[in-house]
Amino acid sequence: MPNIIFQLILTLGILFLLAAFVPLLRILEILPSGLTRKSWVGLAFLIVCSIAGYLLFFRLHSIEGPDHHEDWLMSLICLSASTFVLCVCVISHSTVKEVSRIAELELAMLTDPLTELYNRRHILSLLEKECSRSRFLRCPFSVLLLDIDRFKRINDTYGHQAGDSVLKELSRLFTAIQHDSCFIGRYGGEEFLILLPDTTGFGASQTAERLRYLIESTAIVFEDKYEIPVTASIGVATSSSFDETPHQLIALADKALYKAKEAGRNSVCLASQQYAWEEEAEATLAIRIG
Repeated sequence: MPNIIFQLILTLGILFLLAAFVPLLRILEILPSGLTRKSWVGLAFLIVCSIAGYLLFFRLHSIEGPDHHEDWLMSLICLSASTFVLCVCVISHSTVKEVSRIAELELAMLTDPLTELYNRRHILSLLEKECSRSRFLRCPFSVLLLDIDRFKRINDTYGHQAGDSVLKELSRLFTAIQHDSCFIGRYGGEEFLILLPDTTGFGASQTAERLRYLIESTAIVFEDKYEIPVTASIGVATSSSFDETPHQLIALADKALYKAKEAGRNSVCLASQQYAWEEEAEATLAIRIG
């Protein structure tokens, strides 16, 4: 009878360790690559070693049973340890799932459901932060306001689902070229706001031109039978005095975007240059009138 109880204790310990693999493997499926994931892989290896030790201990005492009180004590300690490991894995899996769910909810609050880019509220929040950063560090900061040309015509010609498909494809394009210091959000409808910290007006204009060309040269196919031509107009505004408010920068970019539309669409307009031209034209006109 004591031998059966002893074997039962050892068997339970082995089963508990094997059961710990279920939540542990699910944790590894959730976690991205990194130090934390490697730590859990290390724990899995230790569990395998513990199971091997259990089996060896079980084999040594399976026939004759425990010889000393120390054997009973060791089996109970091992059972407690395996129970602890199982509990840790189960609780950790539950915690990781809950944290992942909270992260998904937070991400849903920050992103636009159609394009999966930042939504209007969050991109404006980032704009506020970057303006404050630019003002504090006295570093350049530029914004791009991008509008898809004749988007209503796309919806009227191919349907609203085609319009949604265009928005999704362009969003994937934006995401593919996005770098760490660049922030892209859906400003509204077919308009996108792009924040370029530490970027001068010249650099922002170059970025905008590359983006405009990339959109123009990208074939967007809808339902495997319609190839929809898409172009975009982009207004560029940059913080020159480091005192511009987010509202002022957006107003500048919006006016530049309007000028790009007036120039025939599928073009880029830098606000500061455009207004310099306007001031020169107005001064010339005043001289001529005078």
